Amino acid sequence: MDAYKYIFKQKNLVSDLDRDIYSYLILWQIKVEIYLDIIDDAKEHFLNIFDNITLSYNNIILFIECVILLDEFEMSLKKEGIYNQLMNYDGENIWINLYIFMLSLKNKRRNYSIKDELLYMIEKNTDRYFLSLLHTILAEIYKDEGDERWKSELKKAKELNHHNLRMTRLEIQWGIKNDDDLKKGKYYRFYPDNKDILKKYYEIYKNEIQQNNDFKLFKFNLLEGGSTGGSSYLITYDDVNILLDCGINLKDGRLYYNDFKKLGLDIKDIDLLVVTHCHLDHCGGIVNLIKNGLNCPIIMSYETKYILNGFFSKNSNMQDLNINVEDYKLLNIINDKTLTDYCYDAVIKDKKVSLNLIPSGHILGACGVYIDIDGFSVFYTGDFTVKDVETNVGLCIPDGMNADVLITEATFGYTSSFSVYDKKIQDQLILEMLSDLTDHGVAFVPAFAVGKAQDLLLLLRRTFNYTPYNVYVDGALSYITMLYEKVKGAIYGNGILNANDIKLYDSKREFIKKEIALGNCLVMTSSDNLTEGSTSFIYGRELMSLDNAILLNISNNIKKPISMIQENIPIINHGIIQDIIEVFLKLAPKKVYIVHRGAKSNKSFNIEEVLSWFEGVDVAAP
Repeated sequence: MDAYKYIFKQKNLVSDLDRDIYSYLILWQIKVEIYLDIIDDAKEHFLNIFDNITLSYNNIILFIECVILLDEFEMSLKKEGIYNQLMNYDGENIWINLYIFMLSLKNKRRNYSIKDELLYMIEKNTDRYFLSLLHTILAEIYKDEGDERWKSELKKAKELNHHNLRMTRLEIQWGIKNDDDLKKGKYYRFYPDNKDILKKYYEIYKNEIQQNNDFKLFKFNLLEGGSTGGSSYLITYDDVNILLDCGINLKDGRLYYNDFKKLGLDIKDIDLLVVTHCHLDHCGGIVNLIKNGLNCPIIMSYETKYILNGFFSKNSNMQDLNINVEDYKLLNIINDKTLTDYCYDAVIKDKKVSLNLIPSGHILGACGVYIDIDGFSVFYTGDFTVKDVETNVGLCIPDGMNADVLITEATFGYTSSFSVYDKKIQDQLILEMLSDLTDHGVAFVPAFAVGKAQDLLLLLRRTFNYTPYNVYVDGALSYITMLYEKVKGAIYGNGILNANDIKLYDSKREFIKKEIALGNCLVMTSSDNLTEGSTSFIYGRELMSLDNAILLNISNNIKKPISMIQENIPIINHGIIQDIIEVFLKLAPKKVYIVHRGAKSNKSFNIEEVLSWFEGVDVAAP
């Protein structure tokens, strides 16, 4: 963990200065992730950095080690410059030697000495990861020769490293792992770029279901949300209209509902509205919908409804909503129409309609939704993760559930944040970083008002009986945290303070200068991107003059230059590409819509490319 923390610190120093050094540090991060046994992270990061690595004498060993440990030998052969680097490498390194040996094996050269060389290498090395690979290659040779000793070699390989990806791939290819083993093991998460393994999984799940529905009756309309912001999607099946989310686009402060006119659809013709969670880019337009005539049941979780009510109260300090006095009267109408049962059944326009909300990680109350209209099924993920967060369980597709259509978010479907995704390691890294920063003085964390901040505060409450440093919470974030307490229990107290309760000072500036400046504290404020005029902006402006303040960026949204030392450990509460693949494989849909897309930085490996491998699956990124 010390190495992992050190790598993150070094990445922060060079990320905008030297891309080659940054890539080198990412390779080190991947290597440490392998040895920390967080293979999902390592694989996703390697596949996303692969195209951007320029091979050199300085990084060739590290690159080769990652290639072999992640079972990416075949892909590495396509890497520009690899043969020149191998030819010009004049040192002695076991990983380089093994790679060249694997080249010889692939090209059927020096077959007479292969086993002797392997046995010699086994005697001379002690690294269990390396030894496991040697036994795996021996098993391949013995099996090819029809020698039963392959079984004992494979067993030795597994004892040394149960996450030896080359060994696991062979077990799948040789039929050692049956269908039940494959489903239980979720090995597709280790091989998101392996077409054969992914297709094998798809066939397993597809064969469990029968799908023969008429897609001619289904329509999908993207109102907003092709990229992150303003998510809202209208689906229609046989004249039943269901609106999935009703977000506003905070980039320009404008609502999107004029798009309904382009569809030739009156808002009153919407039969159901589903709100997946209480981020404004998914729910912020609900008042405008009611004002314009929405008159249908509204489905959301109890937690989402509770936080949403808080948004539209006069105390919310959510300036982006631009709610006037008259609009507050609409809250009762919204509440009267809202149903918070996780299962909903109705007959709409003579069609049997059922909805199921399924918790989806991300933030408090977030849910995906499964919709069945007369046997035609649609699954919408909303924003999701398959890992648990502090306030919600991760998305888990029930056994046997299938969908004709999948609508999935893809915030990290085309790129990587190169942060840690594994919850246990992420928590440990964050806690150690906060300890270091507060020892230095002031740790300043600008955060979005809803979600990650409360998860971090709850992590502190879960970890400490009393926090070893004062934690000050301010801005709209402090108000939303009070709402969270009504659902999740105490957050404030035991060292976590609502800055608005501190009345000793005449101004925010005086509070910062006389109390925050003393140090040994964590300050969490909104907004997460230091929007001008926000509480975070005010704190940032004052803290820049202090020598003991360091900004910790947990959202990766801070784009403006700020004259403070800055550390970056983005807390990831969206699904990585393996999560999207997992949802796709389990549901085995015939049609996929990729929405809520983040930056497209990886052309050769992304979710759109992966889904294109499956015959009979129609993939759209509208």
